[in-house]
Amino acid sequence: MDELNAVLKATKAGKAPDLDEIPLEFWKIDEFKVFLLTLCNFILDSAQKPIEFARSAIVPLPKKGNLSLTTNYRGISLTPMAAKLYNKLILNRCRSPVEEKLRWNQNGFRKGRSTAGHILALRRILEEADIHNLPLMATFVDFRKAFDSIHRGKMFKILRAYGIPEKMVSAIQVMYKNTEAIVLSPDDDTDPFQIKAGVLQGDTLAPFLFIIVLDYIMRKSTINAEQLGFTLNQRRSSRYPKVVLCDLDFADDIVLCSDDQHNGQELLQKVEKHARSVGLRLNESKTEYLTVNIKTQDKIDIKI
Repeated sequence: MDELNAVLKATKAGKAPDLDEIPLEFWKIDEFKVFLLTLCNFILDSAQKPIEFARSAIVPLPKKGNLSLTTNYRGISLTPMAAKLYNKLILNRCRSPVEEKLRWNQNGFRKGRSTAGHILALRRILEEADIHNLPLMATFVDFRKAFDSIHRGKMFKILRAYGIPEKMVSAIQVMYKNTEAIVLSPDDDTDPFQIKAGVLQGDTLAPFLFIIVLDYIMRKSTINAEQLGFTLNQRRSSRYPKVVLCDLDFADDIVLCSDDQHNGQELLQKVEKHARSVGLRLNESKTEYLTVNIKTQDKIDIKI
């Protein structure tokens, strides 16, 4: 009960009801809290979930451009509040064994981290490169529908490799089994359709699973960091080794840094290769680069 109380306390109150139209405050009532705890223990022990936990509802929100094109909408997913609370319990059990294994480069969905730190770091890098006449190539990576594309089988293997206990991996697999969604529309809702790839949108656990997979991609891509990255400090002695930076990440917003344009190209290709192995695809038209102290005639096109 202590774990559930902690989750209920940490979850923001006053939110509108989700797919099941049951608000958070309902589950804070003692009688229903006991029922929720019993349900969570049943799912964990039996590897079975309520059918309601398998379905989400997608609300399409318009973006800019021609609204007759589906590509100009983004969807937000509604899931039952009880499912969110259960997944938060799983998240709390998984976070500790994984957090210390994640690369420091990733600031997304991590306690005490924000975009501000990386924005400041990148700004300082650009300024230092300009002041000291250092060549720098910064590549801003964009993925196609990143959250929707991850290969789930590969994701489960990665979770095990990162030390998440088998019981927790099995619990996550149960939540990802036979998932489906409907799209809500003012005209009429769609029929349910299966979702076989990607992390569960609108879920409390999904962002953390996502950055674990991204950590795997970037760890594989930066094995030769000293050769491919941007040199922050040259080696001065055994006590002051060479310091190299390859990337700054906030979830799937990634900037790659190299002090040579060809190394920058090679680093990008490594990211593309390892991203593809888990189902992600780079968006070539939106992946861009910025150079400092690299002559115009020396610039190269991004090739993916």
